[in-house]
Amino acid sequence: MKTFNKRLLLLVLCVFMAFGIAACGGSKEPAQGEKENQKLRVALMMDSSITDGGWSQSVYEGLLMAKEEFDIEIAYTDMIGPAEQEAIMRNYAQNYDVIMANGYPFEDVIHRVSQEFPNKMFVGIEVPTAGPNLMTARIERGETGYVQGTIAARMTKSNKIGYISAFQAPHTDKELEIMKERIAELNPAAEVIPVYTGDWADVNLAKQAATSLADQGVDIFTSSFHPGNMAAIQEAKERGGIYVIGMQVECYDLGPDVVLTSTLTNTSIVVRNAIKDIIDGNYRPGTSATYGYKEGANSLGKFGENMPEELIAELEQLVEDIKAGRIDINTDVPGYD
Repeated sequence: MKTFNKRLLLLVLCVFMAFGIAACGGSKEPAQGEKENQKLRVALMMDSSITDGGWSQSVYEGLLMAKEEFDIEIAYTDMIGPAEQEAIMRNYAQNYDVIMANGYPFEDVIHRVSQEFPNKMFVGIEVPTAGPNLMTARIERGETGYVQGTIAARMTKSNKIGYISAFQAPHTDKELEIMKERIAELNPAAEVIPVYTGDWADVNLAKQAATSLADQGVDIFTSSFHPGNMAAIQEAKERGGIYVIGMQVECYDLGPDVVLTSTLTNTSIVVRNAIKDIIDGNYRPGTSATYGYKEGANSLGKFGENMPEELIAELEQLVEDIKAGRIDINTDVPGYD
């Protein structure tokens, strides 16, 4: 009887131990339903302010757009200097699923850190090259240059078109290249005069460039950055007889009488679409995702008071043709994936 009781006791203990082991094992890994309910955690890094009116503000707005639409968990840090990049990126990589960095200032560090965290997803916004655990996402370059060239060629009377930028850079050079080609196609007598200020933020330097170009007889201004927009609009107002094609952001309210329209580059859509791709299982390290008019990342702004109706109709059709792939634009940027 004692032997039977001992055997029975051992059997009961084994059963309880088996249930205990199973319970402990289950606590280490969430059930499939719990996994599906976990929010995607996305962190964004920027080198300028989220209120800068362009470069960082746009990507930050894209992050907020994705949070609202996809119910993700987000974090961000702006105004990051070179010395802080690596520590901040490593901290995010330890705590977030997706780490996004905005712009070529982060190129070196995101290539290095992304390879050290193979279980996390890294996305370089407007970063030139992808890597083993790094996908890039950027604006389709060349499309807005094509549209700007169409407007400038049609509207210039002096056949001198001014272009203001801070530096030569592959992505802005591509827009300038396509703009020149389109102008040459429509108005071979016209020339484009570029000026570089050496500073992406200094409006005073941009104003000096605009004054210099106006002195040379320029009657249409384009630019690659918002300080160039502001300087050109101010110069156009002071001189008269000069018109501006805004770039990146909506410029209509700054001068509806001198702004013809704005070619908007909506980096917010790039961020939103890149996050959507990840949610859909389309994280593709080593590749670059590009978004243009078709995806809504490029678009036209409001038309100014002095924009001819026939040119408005031409531009609207032009954008539809670009979306449909009926116009062949070389959007390859040298050195970019």
